[in-house]
Amino acid sequence: RQRVNHWQIPAKEFDALEDGLKRTYGRARKAMGNAYDNPTMENFHEWRKRVKYHRYHAFLLKRAWKPVIGEHYTQTKDLSDYLGDIHDLDILKRLATEEPDFRDLPCTPMLLELIDRRQANLRGQCRKLGSLLFQEESGALADRFAGYWRTWRERKRSKTS
Repeated sequence: RQRVNHWQIPAKEFDALEDGLKRTYGRARKAMGNAYDNPTMENFHEWRKRVKYHRYHAFLLKRAWKPVIGEHYTQTKDLSDYLGDIHDLDILKRLATEEPDFRDLPCTPMLLELIDRRQANLRGQCRKLGSLLFQEESGALADRFAGYWRTWRERKRSKTS
């Protein structure tokens, strides 16, 4: 925190964010494909991490056009929450099947069925939302967001002149 005021950022305006935006978006997009091609707990958890990284970039840009980028940010937050719920249910499922005190309870089979059902529902929601959020190539998303940024900055400059 003390050093942040002394950071030197060589690029100006949108250029300072563009490469990171492309990278985090592209990695989240790829992680989504991996999660559905090989639906393991690890792959869904990795997708969640990548979505969160991308969400932070959307947060930095949302003032450029709040109705669009702000909504994109909100939807990435929702997606990371759903993915977090899938992960939490995986942990509960592991406890229910591996811990003797839990495993031997009469209600455990019903609990496992409910966990499976909820995870299937959440994975479906994640697929729909992820398909909307990550349908573009990373360069196309960056170009679109750059256009919003430039328009926002131009409007801001003209208001102060």
